[in-house]
Amino acid sequence: MSARRHQTSSNKSGNHQVRKRSQGAVDARKRSVSNTSVCDQSDDRADAVACDRLALKGSLFVISAPSGAGKTTILRPIFNELSALAFSVSHTTRPPRTGEQNGVDYHFVSKDEFLRLEQQGDFLEWAQVHGNYYGTSKSAVTEKLNRGVDIILDIDVQGASQLRGLDSLPATYIFIAPPSLSVLRQRLSDRHTESAETLDLRLKNAVNELKSAATYDYIIVNDVLADAIQVIKAIIIAKRAASRRGIDGAPLSLELLNT
Repeated sequence: MSARRHQTSSNKSGNHQVRKRSQGAVDARKRSVSNTSVCDQSDDRADAVACDRLALKGSLFVISAPSGAGKTTILRPIFNELSALAFSVSHTTRPPRTGEQNGVDYHFVSKDEFLRLEQQGDFLEWAQVHGNYYGTSKSAVTEKLNRGVDIILDIDVQGASQLRGLDSLPATYIFIAPPSLSVLRQRLSDRHTESAETLDLRLKNAVNELKSAATYDYIIVNDVLADAIQVIKAIIIAKRAASRRGIDGAPLSLELLNT
């Protein structure tokens, strides 16, 4: 299991996916958050912490991985262990899978509703993948960032490529890779949710996605699950420290440094 940093150009997408930048996404701007009535009048410690958090924006972490690389399994304990961390719930037109909940795993919408939202410029980015549409809500992401909450954005390599073009939305890019294609095939097979045709297509897509891994800030090879969890958790905590925030995401008290 390893993590390393890269800064290279993005690769072109395969024919199996079409991804476009939403209208107006390039012009996305930061919104100010006003909490004057509470911050100016309350002596409560909880209110003070909340107001301090508003003083600093949250950080965006874009995570991509081939299907079956273990991204969901890695992220689940991280959400349980770190506060002030939220998952960006995407919109999709695909049917829910067994156990998936609307508004938790995805916002499940009709094709007409999805296209209406896209025409309104509501998505930071959107994609058509295997006949289904996927999109990231602009307002949901910026609202949480403006409240000092860090966001995990789970999107494919084409969506990540589109977001890199948004100067107003800096992010840390993390790619999760399987140890090998044979391991990936076994993991997909063990899910018992893929037909032989779908499994082969996912493996073909994985090969194309792995070609873009070098464009990410960090690459995590998910060989030992516990190690992969700790590395991604460490990346988030390090970003918080660089942003003058503590492990819990709250702004650090720098009073001693100013004396």
